[in-house]
Amino acid sequence: MTLIEKAVAKAEEMMYNDYHINAGAERKVVTKDWEKDGQKRTYIKVYCYTLNGKFKGSYDMGYV
Repeated sequence: MTLIEKAVAKAEEMMYNDYHINAGAERKVVTKDWEKDGQKRTYIKVYCYTLNGKFKGSYDMGYV
């Protein structure tokens, strides 16, 4: 298991268990790869949606 996979697994674990993440009923972990000046980063976010699929908000979980 790579470092990125561990970070995503931790974000998925926190997605419903952390009381700070409370914007919507449905939640999804999303990663985005980005490279700038030779530095590669993978940003991790949690997107929150209402029960009928409307976007409610997002939470930054950091980057690896």
